[in-house]
This record gives sequence, C-alpha cells and structure tokens, in this order.
Amino acid sequence: MKTNTKYILLLIVAAAAVAFSMFFLDKPIANYLKTNDYPHKLPSVAKKAIVFFDSYDQVVPMTLLIITAAISAGTEKWKLTGKLLLAMILAGIPVWMGKITIARQRPKWNNGNSWLETFTGLFPGIANMKMQSMPSGDAALAFAVSVILANAFPKHKYIFYILAIGSASGRVMLRYHYLSDVIVGALIGYLAAKTILYITSSTQRS
Repeated sequence: MKTNTKYILLLIVAAAAVAFSMFFLDKPIANYLKTNDYPHKLPSVAKKAIVFFDSYDQVVPMTLLIITAAISAGTEKWKLTGKLLLAMILAGIPVWMGKITIARQRPKWNNGNSWLETFTGLFPGIANMKMQSMPSGDAALAFAVSVILANAFPKHKYIFYILAIGSASGRVMLRYHYLSDVIVGALIGYLAAKTILYITSSTQRS
C-alpha cells in the first residue's frame, strides 16, 4: 500500500473513531467513572499503574535527555534525543492551538449529560485549564515519544505503544479527558513523529 493511501485511510478511520466516541462514548464513560468514584475506588496497585502511565510522556524524554547529556556529542543518542524533541515540539503546536481555540470542559468538572454540553464555545483562554480538554496534550506527547522510540528500537516497539496507550487511557481514567480527546491527541502525536522521521531520513539520504 502506498504511503499516501495509508495515511488517508488512517485519517478516515481516526475521524470515524473520534465521531463515534464523541457521540456515543464520551459522556457515558465520563459519567460512569464519576458516579463510581474512579480511580479512587480502584485497588492501590491499579492506581499506581495509572499514575505511572500518566507520567510516561514526561519521564521518558527527560530520562533520555539526562542520559544523552552524559555522553559525548555526535553519537546516535544525540540524534535520537533531537528527534524526540522535534516530534514533541511539532506535536505541541496543534495541541495548544486546539486548547486555546476550542472551549471544551474537562469531564472532572462537567455535569452535563450530552456531548454537546461539554463544548462551551471558542477561545477559553490560555490559563483556563478546566476548559482545555480538546485535544489531549499528554496523549499527543506519549504517542510522539513512542513512535520515535519504536523506530529506534523496533524489537521493542510494542512495549512503547502499550505505554502510549496506557498514558492516554490514564487521562480518561483520571477524568481529565474524554475518549475523543485522547484519540485526537494520539493522532497528532503519531503524525508529528512520522513527519520528523520522514524529514530526518530524507536529510540523511541526501
């Protein structure tokens, strides 16, 4: 399958998943978690797992930066860290554009029953964290990091994708995001990382 066709299909599937989630899953999941007092009701081990996954997108890049700083310049580690930073920056741009443009109240503070009630207009403001649910920045960063790491360490790629999915799921479990928020964020992170990998591979070939 040609690369262009693959990404077109990916966008179509992702758009369908976001629409289905937004119309049928977002509020039922959020209301269920709120009614049943999740994640506080979970066993201690499960809560610790959620906290671990939730910090994945922050801990991994910082750890790699520290490791890289201890190694001489010009090594493959520097190239890997550069790709990680570029992917996170590229993913961060559309994420923050979405957050300061789309006013969607986070499930932790929303008491409505319809998905329409989660959206309250446009331009919520930079500091209004409660109204910046769409898209999930954590999911975007987690997938951007995982795609880069999966490319660098292909034998362990499934581990990185599991961690990314766990990170995105944690945002839903902690009621900071709806399912559709994390799907959009994951797509942004995935495409940002793939773009950086394409650019860097083209540069190396030329």
